[in-house]
Amino acid sequence: MGKRALYAGLGFCAVLGLAVQAWALRPERLLDVGVTGVSKAENDDDDVGLEIQRTIGWAKGKLPIPLSGGNAILLGLAWESQFVNYNNFKTTKIQGNTVTENDLPETLTALDLTVGFYWKMTKDWSVLAQFMPGIHSDFEDISSDDYIYNGSLLFMRSFGKVNRFGIGAAYSDALGDPRLIPLLLIDWYPTREWFVEGTLPLDLDVGYRFNKELALGLEYKLKGYMYRLSEDDPWEDAVLKYREVQIGPFVDWVFHDKAHIRISAGASVGQKSEIRDDNNDHKLVDGDYKNAGYATLNFFYAL
Repeated sequence: MGKRALYAGLGFCAVLGLAVQAWALRPERLLDVGVTGVSKAENDDDDVGLEIQRTIGWAKGKLPIPLSGGNAILLGLAWESQFVNYNNFKTTKIQGNTVTENDLPETLTALDLTVGFYWKMTKDWSVLAQFMPGIHSDFEDISSDDYIYNGSLLFMRSFGKVNRFGIGAAYSDALGDPRLIPLLLIDWYPTREWFVEGTLPLDLDVGYRFNKELALGLEYKLKGYMYRLSEDDPWEDAVLKYREVQIGPFVDWVFHDKAHIRISAGASVGQKSEIRDDNNDHKLVDGDYKNAGYATLNFFYAL
């Protein structure tokens, strides 16, 4: 059993093209659980008057399966839910139906499966392809309309033992609706202590690692989904487009072995929670919101 665990760990490092001997490298997460609270935000349109306050919870896991030649299969499962509170919604007619505050979606969930393949082409070049089918919905009723098919392809090149850069693209709803998004991977360690890690435009960490246990820095995260709402009245298969950018400082503490606690807080900007018709053509409920604060508590186990 010990040998199997060792091989799995080495395979996971191969999947992500990392040098295991360098403690400064980005921690790659086998298990990731957390919660974020976003403070109350007002709608940008003063005539709407709607306010929202959100709590976001998630649990994600990855399983690497090493193959010969440094190649590997990567399997994963991810759950993320938003719990939304509303204030000051004005009863209105939408698609011929009367909509009250009680009709607004209070729980929105994304459940995704990941199947990936890592191909080590040469000593320096590697490719990671991922297919990520999922259900993004209010889970009031599930049909084929709730299914979404994301995916990504990333070409990566190592520079020395620790630095790595990559370029690729993803088909994803991270901007609020499914579209093609160019990707730029950066794993840059100008010194043993300083690091720049992320995959733009989705996330980026800039920080300073004091030792193996403690790191401080500034985080940027782009978060977004397109959720399918109930096929019943009043929504009739409408969609909710969600997007936000979180920016703020973080503290990462390795409290035991490979187990991390990360705390961050800052500003949630560019918030959008817009409801559109079933074809995503026409706006039903305006969803641009003013900036708000956020705070996150995150536990993860990483190599």
